[in-house]
Amino acid sequence: MLVAAAAVFAALICLRLAAADSTAATCTVRLRPQAVVKGATPVLGDIANLSGDDEALLGQLAHTPLGSISDVRLLSRAEVLSLIRIAIPDSADVQIAGAEFTRISIATRTPEATEIAVILKTHLASVTPWKEEEIEIRSISPTRRG
Repeated sequence: MLVAAAAVFAALICLRLAAADSTAATCTVRLRPQAVVKGATPVLGDIANLSGDDEALLGQLAHTPLGSISDVRLLSRAEVLSLIRIAIPDSADVQIAGAEFTRISIATRTPEATEIAVILKTHLASVTPWKEEEIEIRSISPTRRG
């Protein structure tokens, strides 16, 4: 009788562990070392690769706000996990991997040659005795050094 009870107990524990493994679908957030974003309010999907079985949770994770940035910002794994826990309280099955820190910067556009010429003429007129109409910018080369 004792052996039968032990066998039933062992079988119940095995079933419970199997059930826990099948219901605990995890999502992995793999942070990139660097990310360039378009706007000043990035979301987790901008800086990490997301994977897992729970499509709803993946969607929530992708849109998790990370706060605002003005130029460059460093986020650690711990900060990202904290922001996830604030935005998605039921995110116990989320794992963080990848880089220890992510450097986030805002994408910038290269100014047009005409924009540079206007700024340059205005500046030269303000720091020299020349009038703006006397200044001629003949060429602005788009070549880069470095």
